[in-house]
Amino acid sequence: GEVGNISFGSSATALSALLGQKVDITTPVVSLIDRQRLEEEFPHPYVAIQVEYTTGLSGMNLLVIEQSDAAIIADL
Repeated sequence: GEVGNISFGSSATALSALLGQKVDITTPVVSLIDRQRLEEEFPHPYVAIQVEYTTGLSGMNLLVIEQSDAAIIADL
């Protein structure tokens, strides 16, 4: 959870600089789901962003957001 929180903080700072607006984030919710059950867990249109760790940690992080939220971010 803390790694996600740090990542979101960095992302919010970068997005704020790009948009020239304040960006507020909420504390991320972390859950563990088998990859085979992703579609089952998220049946509506969602956007998934996969980030592979390159230094320090091994593994990856998958951010899943609703399609409508992704569209708002892209529109900004």
